[in-house]
Amino acid sequence: MGSRGVTGVWELFIPDLSQGEVYKYEVKSRFDGYLVQKSDPYGFASELRPKTASVVWDVTHFSWNDQEWVASRAERHGLEKPIAV
Repeated sequence: MGSRGVTGVWELFIPDLSQGEVYKYEVKSRFDGYLVQKSDPYGFASELRPKTASVVWDVTHFSWNDQEWVASRAERHGLEKPIAV
């Protein structure tokens, strides 16, 4: 994997992957032999629980149906309005 600068984002390109293939990445620490597999926090799809792998997915053909919400979101999401988290 290669770093994308100082952002903390890393990337890796693997040619010839097909839509639907699952993947995880492995974090290996220099300290105490820590080793763990992680799913992609920036991935567009993931397996259905209880599985946790990320899934290769092409989102360029997705049909959005939220034009009404997008048009009115500025009215609802101002910094001066309360939010429930």
